[in-house]
Amino acid sequence: MCCSCGTFLLYNLFLVPLAWMRIISKLNSQQYQMKIMSFYKIIGLSLACLLFSAGSFARSWKIMTGYSIRFSTRAASGNITGLSGTINFDPANYASGSFDVQVAVNTISTGSKKKDKDAKSEDWFDALKYPSIHFVSKSIQKTATGYQVTGTLTMHGVSLDLAIPFTFSEQGNHGLFSGKFSVTREDFKVKGPAFRNALVGSDIEVNLTVPVEG
Repeated sequence: MCCSCGTFLLYNLFLVPLAWMRIISKLNSQQYQMKIMSFYKIIGLSLACLLFSAGSFARSWKIMTGYSIRFSTRAASGNITGLSGTINFDPANYASGSFDVQVAVNTISTGSKKKDKDAKSEDWFDALKYPSIHFVSKSIQKTATGYQVTGTLTMHGVSLDLAIPFTFSEQGNHGLFSGKFSVTREDFKVKGPAFRNALVGSDIEVNLTVPVEG
């Protein structure tokens, strides 16, 4: 066999296939690297979304015992209990907070059995027909003195918008909400007998202090 023929055979039988194998190996390696890069991109985006989502939700708080919800009118004052619901709030992310809370009308207590019975009767708050007073927030804003939550208050079968200014203090796993607001009972169709309506007064002042843990 001549030298040129041997060289030709060597080139075609060994060198060419080896070159193709290297090219294929490089292509496979590039494809593998691209897949790895795509995988890490997906992981990175997922982690970013997770972190963003975690920062978008406010902290959840559990209502503790020892809260106080005091009310007063011209002719009566007292407290109401049976507070329940969910509270999500974080001072660093207040706009994403929410309140969905209610109290039991049947727990109205004025210190007078007769006044309690009257307040719960169908002439006034009608605890049997409307057993709860319910508030659901729509938005929370920062103010010069604290915060203001705006939402819907449902009482005596009537739902109206209400803004409640409040403050919040936090210490470790505990916090304290404090607020004060007033409502006009006639707006919620709580009128009572005509001869006593004027004596009671239209405005109901409410002061609340709610300790929470989370």
